[in-house]
Amino acid sequence: MESSLGRLALIKIEECFTKSGKKNFFEFAAKELKPLIKDKPGLSVVFLELETHQEIIRGNIDKAMKNLDQIINKYNLDEYTDKYTLFRIGSFYIHFYSDVEKAEKIFNQIISKYPNDPLIEEISFLMNMPVYKGQIASNTIIEITDKVKEEYRIENYPNPFNPTTTIQYQIPQDGHISIKIYDMLGREVAQLVNENKKAGEYTISFDASRLASGIYIYKLVGNNVNISKKMILMK
Repeated sequence: MESSLGRLALIKIEECFTKSGKKNFFEFAAKELKPLIKDKPGLSVVFLELETHQEIIRGNIDKAMKNLDQIINKYNLDEYTDKYTLFRIGSFYIHFYSDVEKAEKIFNQIISKYPNDPLIEEISFLMNMPVYKGQIASNTIIEITDKVKEEYRIENYPNPFNPTTTIQYQIPQDGHISIKIYDMLGREVAQLVNENKKAGEYTISFDASRLASGIYIYKLVGNNVNISKKMILMK
């Protein structure tokens, strides 16, 4: 179970819960998964990552952050896991808490430990986003006509990702919805949704295996709302 097959099994199990919309992942995990990964640090880290994803889906950002902190503070991590967990923590401080000071401290840890890593370029991108200039509070660019519809929501996790990520979106009313992915030159690289949808919450998986590493935009359009967000593919 400590092998790569064990890691893949955990990921696929969590993915099934996400795609099916089932809400009992934590109950299932406590009963069936935790006994199997006890005393297996590699799988415990993967499991905490998956729990973090589920907490974000439920809007429990504080719990998700505690999971990431536990990964950093409790386990002896390889370089890849260490730097990307730190990157996610820094991203959380930006996207969910709008705490620039704490984000910079986390990012500076990465820069100090891995000064020549390509991830530094992505950190530079985040640190030069409008949030650092006091213009917006996250990586979200929202254009809504008529009136603000706060019930519209779209997120992806993990972010950064390699090569798949889960996009969750919520729409407050029936109507036609389009979700497309664009590169930084504005070229459409994928269309994930283009149909009439009932009001509710949905999840969809995006596989970027055929795309190059970089920053991409995912956009939800429908019913007088246009929401764009950035995702980072790191291969």
